[in-house]
Amino acid sequence: MTPPENDKVDEPTADEGPGSAGTRRRTAVLAGAAGLAVLVGAVTAGVAIAGSSNPAPATAATTTSTPTTGDVVTTSVPVSASVSAPATTTDGNTGKVIPPAMSSEQSEKTRTELTALAARLPAHLALTAPATWAQYGGQTPSYDEDIVSCPHIADRLAADLGARWTYSYGKLPTGPFGCYWTPVPWIPDVSRFFVSIGYQTGTVPDLMRGMDFCAGGVLAPRVSVPAVAPGAVLYGCDDAGGPGYDLAVPDTGGRGVFFLHATGGAQQPPAKVADALVAVIDCATRSYA
Repeated sequence: MTPPENDKVDEPTADEGPGSAGTRRRTAVLAGAAGLAVLVGAVTAGVAIAGSSNPAPATAATTTSTPTTGDVVTTSVPVSASVSAPATTTDGNTGKVIPPAMSSEQSEKTRTELTALAARLPAHLALTAPATWAQYGGQTPSYDEDIVSCPHIADRLAADLGARWTYSYGKLPTGPFGCYWTPVPWIPDVSRFFVSIGYQTGTVPDLMRGMDFCAGGVLAPRVSVPAVAPGAVLYGCDDAGGPGYDLAVPDTGGRGVFFLHATGGAQQPPAKVADALVAVIDCATRSYA
């Protein structure tokens, strides 16, 4: 969910696009003014992307109940290799801080948060990609102003979450992170509280496979939420970088997947980030249902 580097990374390339699910990361990209470097802040913690040389963490079968329906869902959840996170280190080549890997305690805490959050999610969520997105064929579109491709949800976020919100960066259809919003004032390289709506075109099973990683390459805890939508998955991390949660929902047209995301950095409590995810789901429903 975050790259191996702790702080700044290059802006995503034009064709991070559909790719394989294994190239996805849960990162909230913070953009500065035009021409500034993009900052990844969904979880400012070192994470190996799925294509990393780090070995995949072990998983264990966990039985949960779907809060809305009471259906029991068995899902594989990660088991961290370490009981307590190692100390923060610094990359000798870049000088960037590498936060500690997600500990087993943090992983269990995250699963508890996800289970509680699942109970708040809407049932029968049906999101449909606009027909105009098909023209891009999974490639990253180019606009004179990226904001024109994003839904106008800042006022709605403010109504749901308080304070003022503003569009900060991104465009659609791109994913897993497309358009970003953050509370006002947005301070590039400092702000860490974000929500995002993204969309990836491609084969749905491939896009839903593998999901994302937390700090240190630990596979993100995930919970199947079939009551939300067939194939929908809730996943996230609450590690050294703070809480961040994601909901992946297949497009009703079968052409791709919507990725709805909220992250708060180390400054925001899990409850506030959970509220933000619920709010951005509501906004996505109003825009694409």
